[in-house]
Amino acid sequence: MCQRKVTRSTGMTAHMHMTRLQHFIKYRVSTQTYAWSLLETGFSEVFTRSEWMRLWDHILTNQPSWLLMAVVAYSLINRGPLLDCYEMEAFKQFYR
Repeated sequence: MCQRKVTRSTGMTAHMHMTRLQHFIKYRVSTQTYAWSLLETGFSEVFTRSEWMRLWDHILTNQPSWLLMAVVAYSLINRGPLLDCYEMEAFKQFYR
């Protein structure tokens, strides 16, 4: 069930930014690389403490799907730097 929801983020991302999705496919970046790494750390590795607290205020006060949308939004907002990644290690480092 949880994996299905994370996989749904791929569909949402494709709808919002096809170029980034094609880039992910080309370099074999899976939901395991981008979605799970953000969810496993609760975004704590990619935001400052202040940003993280603000994000979690929103996550805890909105619908459960908001967390998944945060994963999608993070990737969309950072599409420029992500399109500059050409190796799997670069993608992994970006989402840590």
